[in-house]
Amino acid sequence: MRQLKLKNLHFLKRADYSVVLIYANGCLHCETVKPIYKALEKEYREEIAFYKAEINDIKALYDAYAEKQPAMSQTESGEVSEILDESGNPVMVPTYIIPNFFVFAHELQGDEDEYGFAGGFDGANPNELEAVLQALQNKSLTNVES
Repeated sequence: MRQLKLKNLHFLKRADYSVVLIYANGCLHCETVKPIYKALEKEYREEIAFYKAEINDIKALYDAYAEKQPAMSQTESGEVSEILDESGNPVMVPTYIIPNFFVFAHELQGDEDEYGFAGGFDGANPNELEAVLQALQNKSLTNVES
């Protein structure tokens, strides 16, 4: 499995389907998931390209596709509130879930999405990823939902 960094994101455009394991150095749960991911790679490597990426190496990509939630602030008195932009809308920030799997599909690439993001999946549930891989193996993006 190749290491993915910002300088080689073009690899995501080459394969029909790509899966990226996003991990953090020092994350014990990430280390637990890696052998499962490697086993899945062996089983599906004919149809799907597999990559791994340390979160700090691809932060811009992660931030672009990660689920978003409202940014919050807390006053000294303990009151919590959403941070709003100039228009009064909540400022949305990425939710960091590590480990995480991002799936990309060549058929979804276009002007609006250079890499063809098909969905993100909680890395704590490799069984969910295996179901996604089976759907991709069958060339069925309709079963791939984040």
